[in-house]
Amino acid sequence: MTLTYEALYAMIKENITGRIGITEDEGHLLHKTISHGDLYLEVGCLWGGTSILAADKADRVITIDFMMGGFWDSIDPVAKRKPSATHILDNFTKFRVAHKVSIIKDFSYPFPLPPDIQPDVFLIDGGHSYECALQDWNTAREITKRAILLHDFHRGNTHKGVWAMGQEVAMKDPEWELTDHVQSMGLFTRRE
Repeated sequence: MTLTYEALYAMIKENITGRIGITEDEGHLLHKTISHGDLYLEVGCLWGGTSILAADKADRVITIDFMMGGFWDSIDPVAKRKPSATHILDNFTKFRVAHKVSIIKDFSYPFPLPPDIQPDVFLIDGGHSYECALQDWNTAREITKRAILLHDFHRGNTHKGVWAMGQEVAMKDPEWELTDHVQSMGLFTRRE
């Protein structure tokens, strides 16, 4: 039996150790952007919720996170606990997606994967400074086939570096166009 998107999101939200780091509406944009058979790559993992959501459709999911700094070194105030690689792996096993998901424990810049890795969909949700967002954008724009999702891309967001990079660079990129924006998730698709 296939779950509706709403039921899938609710199941993840209710059963994940930690939390899913995107809203239901942002998750819906991510989920509908991914097609069956896709390679999905994300920068930024936290508890693994977006990887679990992506694995519902993608054949292969790669998540890159160096797992240091921010909530990795303190307490996630929403989940009221500290994330760990063990929690993420346990979440992947619990949701039966561990066979589809690869975790790369590394920085996203320089890009730690071989050049022949070309995702269909790339989610940027790692370092939130202007410099980190820019490095991830520059990687994503070169290797991604179809869609780049930029999370925390919202004027009122506390991550002002992501907003500034999105406005100054991503929105002006001649090869990519903003085709949808839900809350703080921007969807850029490759121009034809």
